[in-house]
Amino acid sequence: MTERARESFSEATKNWVQVVAFLLAGVWGVYTFVYREIVIPQTAPVNVTTDLAIENVGEVIGSDNARLIAIELTVSANNPSSREVYLLPNYWVAYGIQIGPPADPVQWQEHASERIDARQEADGGRYYAVRHIQLVGGSVVFPDDVLHPGERVSRSTVFYVPADTFDVLEVTTFMPNASDSQGLSVDYTMQDNGIQGRFYEMGADGARVDITEDAEAARRYGLQWAGSVRQLSLGAVPQSGQPRQ
Repeated sequence: MTERARESFSEATKNWVQVVAFLLAGVWGVYTFVYREIVIPQTAPVNVTTDLAIENVGEVIGSDNARLIAIELTVSANNPSSREVYLLPNYWVAYGIQIGPPADPVQWQEHASERIDARQEADGGRYYAVRHIQLVGGSVVFPDDVLHPGERVSRSTVFYVPADTFDVLEVTTFMPNASDSQGLSVDYTMQDNGIQGRFYEMGADGARVDITEDAEAARRYGLQWAGSVRQLSLGAVPQSGQPRQ
């Protein structure tokens, strides 16, 4: 091979190496972009968080001259993930609680231990017991149907409960969400003891199939629940050294 031929071959080889390197860089760039912008977001876990605050903001007089306590409810929801989260119909519900003396002050400790073992809320203490719980209000939390990546939404609403009737107010929020809401449906029924919900998967023929907690559909849709619970004392704050009347 002549000197000129060797130079020509070397130059061609160099050009091919540059072309291959350029193609590999392009493929790597596309792969990195697709992986970072598409694959990772689609496989990232969804973890919607909620926060709830309730406050006694004053009193009003109803049409029958009854005193009503105004309660301001503020709820926020945050999507810290890198993918969209679809919100299913959600709600808040409020209960008025009446407190009284315990039926058996001696046995409360034993009952409290049993409830702790069963992961249940204690229904009293040595000096008090929950006498009555009544559903007093409830409505939708957010009408939104999607939370975008990094999005945070908040909403406040005011509702009313009768004065001098309840000792404690308890508010619960329930916010089901999914990574894919197409084909999901939920129905709620408000009852005296709260709101009962049923989740369904919509079949191709329009039939609805119940989704249970361990159903494959729940895993396939990424169905999750988020919520918060807060309690607020409705009793008057006594002056120092003076018992509540």
